[in-house]
Amino acid sequence: MKRKIPYYSAITLISIFVITNFSPVNIQSATSGGVDEQFDTTTYQDTYNSNVTGWGTGQIELPRKNPEFQDLIKTSTTASSVYGDGDYAYVGGAYDGFYIIDASIPTSMSLAGYYNDSVEINWVYGSVVQDNKAYLANGADGLFILDITDKANPVKLGEVDLPSTSLDIKIQGTHAYLPVYTGGIRVVDISNPTAPSEVSGLITTTSDANGVAISGNLLYVAVHHAGLDVYNISTPSAPVFVSNVDLDGYARKVEISGNYAYVACDLGGLQIIDISDPTNMSRVIWLDGNTRYYGLTLNGSSVYVAGRSGMSEYIMRIYDISDPENPIAIGFYNLANPGLDVFVSGDYAYVAAGSAGLYSLKIAETGTPFSESYSLYAVAQSTTMLTTNVGEIISKATLYVSETSQPENSLDYYLSSDGGTNWEVVTVGVEHTFTNPGRYLRWKLGLSTVDESTSPTVVN
Repeated sequence: MKRKIPYYSAITLISIFVITNFSPVNIQSATSGGVDEQFDTTTYQDTYNSNVTGWGTGQIELPRKNPEFQDLIKTSTTASSVYGDGDYAYVGGAYDGFYIIDASIPTSMSLAGYYNDSVEINWVYGSVVQDNKAYLANGADGLFILDITDKANPVKLGEVDLPSTSLDIKIQGTHAYLPVYTGGIRVVDISNPTAPSEVSGLITTTSDANGVAISGNLLYVAVHHAGLDVYNISTPSAPVFVSNVDLDGYARKVEISGNYAYVACDLGGLQIIDISDPTNMSRVIWLDGNTRYYGLTLNGSSVYVAGRSGMSEYIMRIYDISDPENPIAIGFYNLANPGLDVFVSGDYAYVAAGSAGLYSLKIAETGTPFSESYSLYAVAQSTTMLTTNVGEIISKATLYVSETSQPENSLDYYLSSDGGTNWEVVTVGVEHTFTNPGRYLRWKLGLSTVDESTSPTVVN
C-alpha cells in the first residue's frame, strides 16, 4: 500500500532588494532598498487553494489529485439518482425506468438489466438496494419495489401509491421513510415487500420535504427553504417533531455522520450542522455560497457533493471532513451536465448527471485513500508586497532565499513588477532586470516532485 511520505523544503525568510527608477524617460536619480516578507501569503494561483494549508502559517503542500474519469454510460433520458452495491450501480431515470449497470469494470460499464414501464415507473428520485430488492422513491407514484435477484430481469414485487411526489428514501428495519414534496414525510411498512402499506399518514414538516437521513431513532429531513428538521422515530408509525434549524438556500439532501449533518442546498452550497444536541442544532460551516448542490453522499472521512456552480458549470466536489468544523477541499471533477446524485462504492464515485448519463470516476488507488496521492506541481504567490510612487518603476530586483530542500523536490522562483500580469523566472541571489517593469512587486514559488505518492511541503 502506498503511503504519504512527507518531504520538507524549508523557507524561513524571503528578502527582496529592489532598485526603483524615477521617470523611465528622464531619470534624474534612483533609489534602492530591501523588502523582507515572511512566507505567509493568503492569495494563491491555484483557483481552489487546494495546495495550501494553514492560512498565514507559511505552509504549502502539493494538491491532492482530482478524481479521474473512467467511463460514461448513457441512459435513455435523465439519470436522476444512483445507488451503488458491490459490482453494480443502480440508476433512476425520468419517466423511462430503472437501470442496473454492471460497474465491475469501472472503465467499461455496461447495462446489466432494465425495468421499464412508463405506466408504473414515474421519475425515480432515489433508491435503496438491500437483500436483492430495490426500493424506489417513484416520484408521483410513491414507493415501488423490485426483485433484482436476476439482474437481467428485474421483477415487480409491490408498490404503494403516496400523495404528492416521493423525492428520496431511507430504510430502517421494516420501515421505509419517504419525503413527499408537498410538506411532509410518509412511513411505509415493507415487512411484506409484495404488499407494502403506508402506516403514518402525512407527517407535516416545516417546509416541503426533499431528502431524509436516519441516525439511531432520529430522522433528519431536508426541508426546502426551512433548512433541517429532526423527528423522533422510536415509534415508526408516528414520528414526533424535535426541532428545526434554518439554513440558507433550499435544502435538498442530507446525510449524517457522528454529531454532524451534511446538507446539500440548492443556491446554498454545502452546510454542516452540529447535531450533538438534536433539540438545539446549529450550523458550524457554510461552503460554496450560492452553488446549487442536488446530490450528496458520505464515504469514510469525505463528503461528496454534486450539482452546478454556474449556468453551464457542472461539478462534483470532495471535502475531507476528518475535522467537520474545518473541512478541506480535496478534489473536484467537471461534468457535462448538472450532477443530480452521487454515490461512492469502493474506490469509485458514480455521478448521475442528467442527460449525460452515469459517470464512473476513480477516487482511490487500491487500498489507499486517493487523497494521499498528489499532483506533481503546486504554486503559491504573494500579494503585492511593494508599491512605488507614481512616476517610479521597479526596474531590477534580487531575490534572496534561505532554503533546505530534498533531492526529490524542485523549487522555481519568479518575480513580477507589474502586479502579476507578467511573471519572470529569476535565479536566487542574482540581480534580475525586468523585461516588463512596473510599480507593483510580487513573488511566486513553484513546488514540484517526481513522485505522486509523496507530499513535499514548503514551510515557513
